[in-house]
Amino acid sequence: QALNKHFVLIKITSILHNMKTPQELITLMGGPTKAAQALKVTPQAVTNWAARGSIPLSYARAIIAAAEANGHLLTYQDIMP
Repeated sequence: QALNKHFVLIKITSILHNMKTPQELITLMGGPTKAAQALKVTPQAVTNWAARGSIPLSYARAIIAAAEANGHLLTYQDIMP
């Protein structure tokens, strides 16, 4: 239950903020396998996030770092609602 309390999702709710979709974020991290390795989750979890259209907010810092390691600059504004 404690995990559920802190399980905030990055929801794609506004184009006005130029937010990236979960699929775009996964691509910027190098695809599902590299994203899974960087975020220390299974590739299936990454695929589920893409299908659901949301990624847990707790991964924001790791997403930014993984994208940067893959040659892409992201900011929190790119991924947060």
